[in-house]
Amino acid sequence: MPLANGASTLPGADDSSVDSLARQILLVVAGGGLFGIPLEGSREILEGRTCTPLPGSASCVRGLINLRGRLVTVLDLGDRIGLAGVNAGTDHNIVILEHEGKRVGLAVDEVVRIHRPHEGETVTDAGFHALRSHNPCLAGSGRVEGKLFTLLDPDSIFRPVFS
Repeated sequence: MPLANGASTLPGADDSSVDSLARQILLVVAGGGLFGIPLEGSREILEGRTCTPLPGSASCVRGLINLRGRLVTVLDLGDRIGLAGVNAGTDHNIVILEHEGKRVGLAVDEVVRIHRPHEGETVTDAGFHALRSHNPCLAGSGRVEGKLFTLLDPDSIFRPVFS
């Protein structure tokens, strides 16, 4: 999926400028909620496509896609975090991320934009830590243009599925 600048590869995806990437968040919609994924591990955004199912896998595993000759496992972000699953068929996007040296896809309903939070904008308070104890995929929360988003921890999303 091309971003506003026409590119489908995320800016800085292969850049060593981790400091600037660590402060950027890819905002996505999944399961009816607005979520943020740290940009530093994100590689590219794809138009939705049908996945080849993996029998016997967890319910959040949509299946495999072929990405330029490499098989990539795609997870349904909504299902993985306990919300409604992402749209079936091809009416969604797939965010490709790097996890432990492998490319992994996250199916999301929509990619909204890249957001660069201002200092102090992302909130993690005691109440949020209590919520995180029930769902370790949640890493924090913040606001963008008056809307609340939940920051996700990609390692916590992938670790139980790929361990």
